[in-house]
Amino acid sequence: MFGANFRAAREALGLSQREAARRLKVNQPFISQVETGLANLTIERMAVLARFVGKPLFELLRPAAGIESAEERPCGDGDHDATAAGRQIKTDRRRRP
Repeated sequence: MFGANFRAAREALGLSQREAARRLKVNQPFISQVETGLANLTIERMAVLARFVGKPLFELLRPAAGIESAEERPCGDGDHDATAAGRQIKTDRRRRP
């Protein structure tokens, strides 16, 4: 989510990964890792990256446009409820006294 949104914001600014890395004083593979979700980022580093692309951090943490959250996505068979993490858990449908 963060990485995809960061990439979209970077591309909207017309910056290549290489140019973004140069301006941020990091190497280009780090930018690639950020965008693919492989970088282990602290909240402070995410804030720096968000400021760099001119976005508030919360915007980069939102699901990308067109991606449904787990709460909005239908589960399919009715025997499962989606959790916020996107996992499915079996629910007990029996009535309780």
